[in-house]
Amino acid sequence: MAQTQGGVQYFRNILFALGSTRHFLSFTELLTKICFAPAVDFAQTREGSAKEILMSVGLRIVLAVWLSLTAGAGWAEIWTAPQAYEAVQKGEMVLLDIRTPKEWKASGVPEGAWPVNMYNANFSRALQTILTSNEGKRIGMICAVGGRTGYVEKVLKKNGFPDIVNVGEGMHGSAHGKGWLKRGLPVVSAKDALHVMPKDYVAK
Repeated sequence: MAQTQGGVQYFRNILFALGSTRHFLSFTELLTKICFAPAVDFAQTREGSAKEILMSVGLRIVLAVWLSLTAGAGWAEIWTAPQAYEAVQKGEMVLLDIRTPKEWKASGVPEGAWPVNMYNANFSRALQTILTSNEGKRIGMICAVGGRTGYVEKVLKKNGFPDIVNVGEGMHGSAHGKGWLKRGLPVVSAKDALHVMPKDYVAK
């Protein structure tokens, strides 16, 4: 009975720690929340043993990993390059290539994507216009290998834009896939992409 009560109290402590959170948690933050929830000392219970102590520690680690993976899946929506290309062609997505002009010139810009350099001083203003002026369309982002888009996506979600799509494999490939170029998906020159991009950032 003491074991059962201890286990119930432990999970209550976990829920309390997580319930106090009101912002996006990284894996490290989530792990810290769980691992520093008030512990239940099974060794002090009548049936305490080294095995139960190890189980307590193990449960913390397993639960931390499980929560970070399942919750993270909800926070980060990652699409493949073919999925993004199909959505753009159907008019369902505005895809932003947030790389630099030098990179656009070297590899081309995904067909249908809008080149919006994230290092430009007007990037934040342009992004805000795009996000608020294209209702009914998904907003996707692509970079070289998914690092920059992942960062921008997390910042946007923290600030109330939860539906951003990250083309995680990027142009050159990553753990999420071969990449736009190796998949043989079409590209256009940066000049052509900029020419067809709406000046008011509103998709037609």
